[in-house]
Amino acid sequence: MGHTGTGPVGSSNGPCDIGQITMMEHQPTFVSVDREILKAALHSVETGLGHLQGALIEHNILHPSPTLKAKTWGNRMERDIANLMRTENELRKCLGWPVK
Repeated sequence: MGHTGTGPVGSSNGPCDIGQITMMEHQPTFVSVDREILKAALHSVETGLGHLQGALIEHNILHPSPTLKAKTWGNRMERDIANLMRTENELRKCLGWPVK
């Protein structure tokens, strides 16, 4: 592949064809975001995380022997909590604050 001019020499941002599969290389994009927007986003994530953790506790109390549907929903909430925690830490890093 040739150099596209947007990455280091020897790299390419274009598609890479392998048989019938087309793979795209990932290039990170950096943007400038106002600090107050990051603080507001962090507050929203923390609020949502608290609500979801409370909902999971209530869910587990209401379904001590869960059906497949209840277990699936509980697992989904646990994954969402993990994603929110990662997002919370990434926002804290962006703000220069300690991670939890």
